[in-house]
Amino acid sequence: TACTATAKVNEVYWCNNMDGDNEQAGAEALMAEVSDILGIDFQYYAHLNWGSLVSIVDTLGGITVTLDEDIEDYYYTEAVFEAGTPYTINGGQALGLARARHGTASGDFSRGASQQKILIGIKDKVFEKNLSISDLLGLLDVLGDNLRTSFSVNELKTLAHLTSDFDFNNMRQVSLIEPENYMTTGTINGISYVLPLGGAGYYANIQDYVAKMFSNDPRVYEDATILI
Repeated sequence: TACTATAKVNEVYWCNNMDGDNEQAGAEALMAEVSDILGIDFQYYAHLNWGSLVSIVDTLGGITVTLDEDIEDYYYTEAVFEAGTPYTINGGQALGLARARHGTASGDFSRGASQQKILIGIKDKVFEKNLSISDLLGLLDVLGDNLRTSFSVNELKTLAHLTSDFDFNNMRQVSLIEPENYMTTGTINGISYVLPLGGAGYYANIQDYVAKMFSNDPRVYEDATILI
């Protein structure tokens, strides 16, 4: 990516919104970059800051998470969790868990896995409370300026309707590092990177795998392990 200092994907949003006054440009640039990597077209974006996570979790009355690995990040985020144990956490604790990467097995990868667990916990609590579509839309008022998105109000209403009828047991969660590994780590000019196995800028294997896993034809992905 030409405008970034190190050509890392996590710089794309910032380098297209350096002054913080053009979130749309930053979001659209990031969508385009991730689209090139994964081979998926993105039509919408949602930008949530940390305050939104705290607000959502506290508004729901807390969520339950069960992690797959121990986390001991007490000194940085006060996040200490034992694998396999269900924890009911509030918004502040969810924020600490979402940021924890020290005292974990895989650093940033562990942090990403924890963030997925938080999203699943939020989803489970929404359905446990049997929130109505009006309640779901009411969460937008709670979020306030913590959420900015390219969805229109009518599109959000449609999304709420679709979500209310969606069977999350059929949701496919695709990982690029397990059970099949398409990523590696390395250094370029003394800077550490997460890289495709095929080398920097080679995304063909990733795109083929993602297309396979997101296919609407079960016969295409039935031989692969699916993470739910």
